This record gives sequence, structure tokens and C-alpha cells, in this order.
Amino acid sequence: GVTLTGFSVNEIVLVGTPKQGRGSKDLEPLPEKANEMEYSINIKGEYAGINTFIKDLENLRIVNTVDALAISSSVNESGRVITAVISGRVPYLGAEK
Repeated sequence: GVTLTGFSVNEIVLVGTPKQGRGSKDLEPLPEKANEMEYSINIKGEYAGINTFIKDLENLRIVNTVDALAISSSVNESGRVITAVISGRVPYLGAEK
């Protein structure tokens, strides 16, 4: 019920020591000091669809942390448009040299 308008994943290091990202300073680290992959998802749609999308994201089988959610509303010629930007982190496995 929503339209995906953007998706991005920050740079990660698969082999070696990962760089300290935004999450390491401003946010609580993931359990077990896991490596963190930051993501951002931009969606638009009706409020009910956005609410369902966020609930589904929180209930995924893969562990993820939603760190920030911004919702904005605007009106254009086709009606009211609700946009949400979701930022979060997921753990990933890396290898040390």
C-alpha cells in the first residue's frame, strides 16, 4: 500500500576493521558489538499503508533497529501526499584480517 521512492545503504567494510559510523557515537550500539549497516528508506502513501509498512519492518525475521522516523504531509494537485523517511541499522558479519 506504499510507494518506495528511495532506498540507500551506507558503506560497509566486509574484511578488516569497520569505520566508526553515525551509530557508534549518537546511538546505542547493537548487541554483542555487531557490525552495523546503516540504511534509509523513503516511502509515500496513505497513513494506514505507511503504518503497516513500519510495523512489517519492525517484525522482520532479520534483526533491525529503527533509529529515526520522519513523517511529512503535503498537498498537491492529486491530493494529500504523506511521505516517511525511516533510518535504521542492521547487523552484518564481517571478517577481520
